Amino acid sequence: MMITDLIREDHLAARDLLGVIGNSPQQAHEERADGFARLAALWAIHGNMMTAAVHPVLGATQAWPDPVAATTELQQEVETLAGDLARREDRHDASWRGEYEHLRDTFERQVQVEQTDLIPLLLELPPEQIAKATETARSSRAGG
Repeated sequence: MMITDLIREDHLAARDLLGVIGNSPQQAHEERADGFARLAALWAIHGNMMTAAVHPVLGATQAWPDPVAATTELQQEVETLAGDLARREDRHDASWRGEYEHLRDTFERQVQVEQTDLIPLLLELPPEQIAKATETARSSRAGG
């Protein structure tokens, strides 16, 4: 599996989690807390992979705004929002829906930049660089 596939798989897995969370009943605090915690953990893994494998091979791009910088900021915001929402659900916060929508919007902006800007830049790299980035991505996901 190539690095671009790993990126897309993370996007799909996170969308699934967000769908489950968004469709949960108002009283399902424990389930939502677990979902937000799982999303925060998945997105931390995704962010580590992007930092280890994608950003170094792309570096700063000539595009404005810089998609690497944009995804780095959005990545941190998604992780922070998911973690905050997990903690709020532990306190049975009834006003989670607005922050959830903000999280979804931020996540979708990040996915948009990764899929329309970063993935095409990755695919323009020489095959040996793509292979090295893929190996680095797998290693970062395995904790190495």
